[in-house]
Amino acid sequence: MSPSSGWHCKDLGDALMAHLELDQIGTAARAAQAEQPEAGDLAVFTRHISEGRLQCAVTAYFSPAASALARKFGAVACSRPQRNELALLCGDADAWRLFADATD
Repeated sequence: MSPSSGWHCKDLGDALMAHLELDQIGTAARAAQAEQPEAGDLAVFTRHISEGRLQCAVTAYFSPAASALARKFGAVACSRPQRNELALLCGDADAWRLFADATD
């Protein structure tokens, strides 16, 4: 998918330092879900990538329904991430259906 897919991502840097911003994102996402319980596709996923470095880097991926939240945290438009190695940070467990038609 192209960056116009509605997905957003933000590089949070080193995993040892990313937890502070991840906590902020999780808190804001839970508040957004409470305000919009019908928005079942509002989700934030994370991926830890080592790429041979000593410490992993963390990237947060915001689903299209979380675009306002993504903008709040300075995330940029991106293609839908591949499902492999993603973890659900915040969102309904059914948010994995966002990847139902993915071919990864």
